[in-house]
Amino acid sequence: MLSLNFVYFVVVAGLVAISSGAPANDVVNTSIKIPEQCKDMELCSIKPEGYSELEELFNSKLPPYLIQPYSDRSDDNSNQPPILSPESDWHNCPYTTKITLPYLHSNTKKNITRFIIQTDLLRQELPEVSCSTTHITAPGHRECFQDLLHGEKDLKSTCVESKTKLTIYLFDMDRKEVIQEFVPVSSSCSCMISYTTTA
Repeated sequence: MLSLNFVYFVVVAGLVAISSGAPANDVVNTSIKIPEQCKDMELCSIKPEGYSELEELFNSKLPPYLIQPYSDRSDDNSNQPPILSPESDWHNCPYTTKITLPYLHSNTKKNITRFIIQTDLLRQELPEVSCSTTHITAPGHRECFQDLLHGEKDLKSTCVESKTKLTIYLFDMDRKEVIQEFVPVSSSCSCMISYTTTA
């Protein structure tokens, strides 16, 4: 029995000839291998094999208002290491910011996986903030705001990540069009105050 390391997502994309002179009935059959690491992930930054072959199709369907001016097209920052917040802010909560470049979006409720448009005309970088637990050195149940909670035995403080919804643009392979989706992204790491549990 063969071990399946990838989930195969078969894409059949019809390309309409524009300036290339290709026949209007040309069809591109591309077998996209979705990495196993992307399973159960809402956003996945692993570029699937065969994705590059679809970028021309994505570009041809982009509405003009989504095409980024050349001067606004930044370099790929997703390869940069996470940036640690200034130590002067660690009394709140230390955190790191990482720029991601996701290629896949999965709607687990609808069981639908779609491609996020990442081409030379539209780059969608998303910042992700994570609490830097390795830099939380406070003992016990006081992870942050230790000075403010001094003497308050019934209160505890915890560093918690919060999310916000950002707009991304996906490609609907069934309708051959660009669609908009709102996705939750970790945007901050804040100090949460609560009561300690007592027996």
